[in-house]
Amino acid sequence: QANAGATANFTITSSASTFQWQLKQGSGWQNLTNTGQYTGATTNTLTIKNITTSNNNQNYRCIATINTCADTSSIGILTVKTGKIEDFKHQNLISVFPNPANNKLTIQSSTNPVDLPYSIIDQSGRELLKGSLNAKITTIDISQLAIGFYFLQVGETNKETFKLMKQ
Repeated sequence: QANAGATANFTITSSASTFQWQLKQGSGWQNLTNTGQYTGATTNTLTIKNITTSNNNQNYRCIATINTCADTSSIGILTVKTGKIEDFKHQNLISVFPNPANNKLTIQSSTNPVDLPYSIIDQSGRELLKGSLNAKITTIDISQLAIGFYFLQVGETNKETFKLMKQ
């Protein structure tokens, strides 16, 4: 199990002289090479970098060979955990305060985001304010918003939504 954006390793213990990692594609298995996300495709440890949710539930196995005798490892399944917002590349927790708010709204994240978009949307779905989170704490001026309820959305792919009240 690994977080989105993290690195995962599959390792087999064997005295084999050659190794070939494979990925299940549809109804068959495909040999992996040391390209893209993969390194160690012909060693006893396969490394998968920059994991995304598209890697979730992928099946991997290794063919280990000693002389002319080959054996296939058990299947390893990669499970990708997503935090509250997968766009952060690792688990992240968001806090929004104060709520209700008067003129300023603070968004606090447990990690240091880079250009993570946010928007404030009214109840009819119109985007009224937008910007990007680039620090653990971001303050937004909401003084021009009318008193009422709004939604704050943070993220791109999987948006985290918070209900806000402007006083």
